[in-house]
Amino acid sequence: MLKGQSLSLGDSKPFEVRSDLGWIVAGNVPSEEMFSSIAVNSIQVVTENLVSNFWKLDSVPEASLLTSEERACEDHFIETHVRNEDGRYVVRLPFHSPPSKLGDSRESAIRRFKSLEHSLIKKPAIYSQYRLYAGIFNFRAYGTCSPKNDYAKKEAYYLSHHAVLRDSSTTKLRVVFDASAKSTTGHSLNDLLMVGPRVQRDVYPILLSFRTFQIAVCADLEKMFRQIKISSEDTNWQRILWRDNPKEPVKEYRLTTVTYGTSCAPYLSTRTLTRTLALDERERYPLASFATLHHFYVDDLLSGAVTEKEAVELVWQLKEMMRKGGFNLRNDGYKGLLLIWSKPWHICCHVGSKCLNIIASFPQDILTCQFRLIMHWFCQTIQCQLVASYR
Repeated sequence: MLKGQSLSLGDSKPFEVRSDLGWIVAGNVPSEEMFSSIAVNSIQVVTENLVSNFWKLDSVPEASLLTSEERACEDHFIETHVRNEDGRYVVRLPFHSPPSKLGDSRESAIRRFKSLEHSLIKKPAIYSQYRLYAGIFNFRAYGTCSPKNDYAKKEAYYLSHHAVLRDSSTTKLRVVFDASAKSTTGHSLNDLLMVGPRVQRDVYPILLSFRTFQIAVCADLEKMFRQIKISSEDTNWQRILWRDNPKEPVKEYRLTTVTYGTSCAPYLSTRTLTRTLALDERERYPLASFATLHHFYVDDLLSGAVTEKEAVELVWQLKEMMRKGGFNLRNDGYKGLLLIWSKPWHICCHVGSKCLNIIASFPQDILTCQFRLIMHWFCQTIQCQLVASYR
């Protein structure tokens, strides 16, 4: 509610803070009498909709109408996306201006790559992780090496990249691409791409509906961006430079999937998941389709069911539907694990290297309780009894 704008009347004097409801006056009031009081009721109403604005602060956000650019992005996606023989989706980059406006970006990318390489050499442990991630897992698995006679292509854009280290993540080192670097014409790739509209529900109604389930299902999609292919007509705009060590020549790769760092990546991934896969498979997997449409926030699922039977069916449908589209559903970063727990008791599972550790918290007003934990782990349903006693 507070706008952040404030006015001071001086030291040891009242001050004013601007808010959505007007100016708020607070602070010390100098007075010779200890028990005297002063009341200030001077309010200048600057809008007739002050009360309605107050109620809007606590209201559920409403879906906004699409702008002309967002509508154009939607139309472009509908007209250009296809599904290949493996079931994966292939999309086009949504340009609002012709990519021919991009100038040379290779020289800048080479300078930044050599600077990155120089800094990584000084950190052998990080350099080793970077080579493993970029050289084997990322660039080669999700890109194609360009032939030497196709190097320095004019109609291309080169993405610089760097490492981001995160302690609280399933992937400790992540390679991030910079699609905002300017080319020689002053334009970057992101400058020419449409961002696209939000296609998923806001997090607020998702959390509200999640609280209504008797049995909850939580999961996330493994590397969601990388499971969606980019059309071969657009891969030249996602070129990168890489070599395994400084003694080798620099090679060029073309990334063939939706890429972190491009402004349209969140739209392309969520649009493919919630408005394409979910609708394409709704007849075969109705429970999974509904959950994907209404209970996904980016790549995180917060869903549930009324009965155990329905929850197990939901889990099976979700895994099958995601597999049909080339996605892999997991829980908390541990491959193949979906966790279902019964409320109001909370069960937290952690898969270690050799064992499954279970941490449970139960109501304090009971002496003994029993709880059945159901997991869908590596396509097998495992059930176990968990008993807790209080002295």
